[in-house]
Amino acid sequence: MQKTEGFMKKQIVAYLKDLKARKVHAKDEAAIKQAVVLRLLSHLGWDIFDVEQVCPDFAAGGGGVSYALRIDSASKVFLEVRRRAEGYDDVHRELAALAAAEGVELAAHTDGSRWWFYLPAAKGGLSQKRCQLLDTLEQKPEEVAVELIALLSREKVASGDYLESARSVHQQQRRRL
Repeated sequence: MQKTEGFMKKQIVAYLKDLKARKVHAKDEAAIKQAVVLRLLSHLGWDIFDVEQVCPDFAAGGGGVSYALRIDSASKVFLEVRRRAEGYDDVHRELAALAAAEGVELAAHTDGSRWWFYLPAAKGGLSQKRCQLLDTLEQKPEEVAVELIALLSREKVASGDYLESARSVHQQQRRRL
């Protein structure tokens, strides 16, 4: 049974508010994977118990990512979960390069509270490849929920609409620059 977007948004907003109150974003990577990422993917319509859909510790091309989101055995989104005291540029560069090498068109990284999204095939350096940055602590939960649904919901990934959304946001950012 597929969730309607309105129901999905309501669930995600409530969940984001709960995460903020419980300060889950301050936990270690294992806790973030379990308490933030998997729960959120579940709200986004992914069957988190199907390792063909949500493939953990996915090895690819001499590297690996925390999760590969897959449709019909094809990786569509690479998702890295990493937490650090400072600086993520090297993580983002590696993630974008790995995704590009594997033909994956959207790559994302989260540290538990912030979500960076990249279009690995976009021309230019790392900053030109970034299409979205969401901050669950600073932005309104309603705004974050809408963007997460557009970029990561299983339905949008399966239909290809997630790429349209990512490219649209990317174009808007490029125009602003």
